[in-house]
Amino acid sequence: MGMDRTVADVYEDPAAMEAEIEAIFLGKTRDEWAELFVGKNACVTPVLDLDEAVHFRHNVERKTFVKEGEQIVPLPAPRMYSKEEFKTLTSKL
Repeated sequence: MGMDRTVADVYEDPAAMEAEIEAIFLGKTRDEWAELFVGKNACVTPVLDLDEAVHFRHNVERKTFVKEGEQIVPLPAPRMYSKEEFKTLTSKL
């Protein structure tokens, strides 16, 4: 991220560290940050609005949303999968 800091800096001046991190994150769009992490071993997911979340690949594959009439409704988590669904999902890993 372009920071030259140590863990000790967090404790010595947390407000300055927070301001520096905030400035770094504000320097790119959400989509630019998401693209930087594609293929990386990091737990990073963009914050999506509801319309985006419905079409997000992760949610589509897991059938996280269902359509009830004209409304899109999120399913509760955790979702329990049938044996067949679990096999299909894990075969993609």
